[in-house]
Amino acid sequence: LLLKGYVDNTSISSEVESFLKELAEITPKIQYKIIKKDQDTAAFEHHDVAYPSIALYDEQEQYLGVQFHGVPGGHEFNSFIVTLYNAAGPGQPVDPDLLAGIKALNHPIHIKSVVSLSCTMCPEVVMSASRIALENDKVKLDIFDMAHFPEIRDKYQIKSVPCMIFNDKDVHFGKKNIAQMLELLQS
Repeated sequence: LLLKGYVDNTSISSEVESFLKELAEITPKIQYKIIKKDQDTAAFEHHDVAYPSIALYDEQEQYLGVQFHGVPGGHEFNSFIVTLYNAAGPGQPVDPDLLAGIKALNHPIHIKSVVSLSCTMCPEVVMSASRIALENDKVKLDIFDMAHFPEIRDKYQIKSVPCMIFNDKDVHFGKKNIAQMLELLQS
């Protein structure tokens, strides 16, 4: 996998850079690239970037539709690692009927998942949403750490997490597994 870190000059961006460097040192299967704000405008053509973020790409630099905004620490570290595992290979097994339902989604869907790093329910939402995005290229996922993106919290009047926003209009709260999320996306 190639992880692109989109950074600016904030301290949280410095944490993203350090996080990616340390992660890439663990295994040769992960490469990373740091892209500084306003350095490479062509790099942002497929999505809006809220700094800092970590976007997942395959080895041919094709965007995989998943982007973490902030540093995936706390409880989100596990969901980040599971997302990498699911993106890099066969991943975790998914029920064949659910997989067929995911692949049948035929319209563009943008999911914003808003989390807190101390939330114990948020990782399942992130893992479910990321699996859906990785299996269907019409689905894009942005995960936001609410502590670093108060404008998202304020815009959608988020009072609790996990929170999911579908296509900037449908807001859903609470823990959801893949089946529950798929049902929401199909309705």
